[in-house]
Amino acid sequence: MQAEPPVLDSKVFSSVNLNNVILDIPATSEAKYAAAPIWKDFNRAAYDFAVDGLFFKKTAEGEVAVVPQLKNSNSAAGNSYYVKSALPSKAVVIPASIQVKGVEYQVKKLAANAFKAATGITSVEVRAVKPPVADATAFASVNVAKIPLKSPAGSEKAYATAEVWKDFKQAPYLNVDAEALSFTLKGGAKNLVVSSNIDNWTAASSETWLTLSAASGSKDMTLKLSATAYNTSRTPRTATVTLTGGGITRSVTVNQEGRNYDLKIGDFYYRIVDSSAKTLELVSEFKDAPYNSKAASGDVVIPASVSASGNDYKVVAVGANTFNGATGITSIEVKATLPPAAVAEAFTGLTLANLTLKVPASAESAYRSAPVWKNFGTIQGIKTDLQALQDASGLRVWTSAGYLHFSVAQALEVQIFNSIGTNLFSVTLPVGESFVPLPQGVYLVRTGKSVSKFIVQ
Repeated sequence: MQAEPPVLDSKVFSSVNLNNVILDIPATSEAKYAAAPIWKDFNRAAYDFAVDGLFFKKTAEGEVAVVPQLKNSNSAAGNSYYVKSALPSKAVVIPASIQVKGVEYQVKKLAANAFKAATGITSVEVRAVKPPVADATAFASVNVAKIPLKSPAGSEKAYATAEVWKDFKQAPYLNVDAEALSFTLKGGAKNLVVSSNIDNWTAASSETWLTLSAASGSKDMTLKLSATAYNTSRTPRTATVTLTGGGITRSVTVNQEGRNYDLKIGDFYYRIVDSSAKTLELVSEFKDAPYNSKAASGDVVIPASVSASGNDYKVVAVGANTFNGATGITSIEVKATLPPAAVAEAFTGLTLANLTLKVPASAESAYRSAPVWKNFGTIQGIKTDLQALQDASGLRVWTSAGYLHFSVAQALEVQIFNSIGTNLFSVTLPVGESFVPLPQGVYLVRTGKSVSKFIVQ
């Protein structure tokens, strides 16, 4: 069409209902045609964009409203504001946004007469979480009470109270405020908020360690989930809470962390580093604060090795938070001749410069240069009980096929044990070399406070 309305004779369209004819004109000429004789009687497009069978008009920067196709009602299409072939019907989907030529527009409103007389609509789905503002006449002449309304999960309540939308047939909904919950190994209780318009829904836990405050509910309700303490494995455990009602199923995954350690020996907790190499890391009892139910204090001794379930393990590392906040410690003695790998977080809250570190005399220089250990204020090399005894008595012990050999500079009493700790016998060693015949096996030799292991082939 021309930018300027042509002048027409009044009888040119005398036998035509011009309101049923759509006039396509340049947007810049809209006002001129709307005021021009004869041309003003035509029906004109009411929209800026047509997307997926719906019509949209810009209302603000980056925003559009759903509008009818035409500015005036069309008697040929049941007095709707559409040509008959374009009248919305069946399942209508109103998007949260549209894209036109690379520009995104949020759908914020439904204009007057947007769906007037669209009686063929069977359902409406609105994808915006926040209900678009709908004009009171947006669905004029449509019995919306019989039309199911679907909206995003969690937004159903907002639609159920919003003007115009509240008049639709509300679809059943069953929602929860979390898809996953987590518990520490200590267990406890957490709330799961259920939002629903269903009169009778059910809830069940897949595992006995996780219990629910109720097995069924009605409409909105809060369930309390209770988890028992879990202290038998480092492997986390999982349960599923399933809610069902109105043909809808919702699942919530519940995880509970495992304990922080594999072994508890004495007052210490250990994690297996390498099961084949039989190595351990000294760790805290818990993953989170408070890291230990009983904080270490006084003079702490970290062993070089420990035994558990018939296995001998070497302690090769000290993990984060092992001694976190154990401000009652006055000194730490490490028995290993090779400094265990340690992280600074192992001693969080302790001023290492004020503490004494006791280590094997032969390994003192190694500790003085080892990360973390070198930060102790005093590093003291000490002799082991066996070293002290060897210095005093000149004791040497070695094995040969079927024999355990001794050499002492002064008479010395020793005790011989088998590998499970049974005392086999005691003997006073004479000055010089001597030997004891023994079957093939592992033996423990005790001299004073010192115990050493030997293998007889």
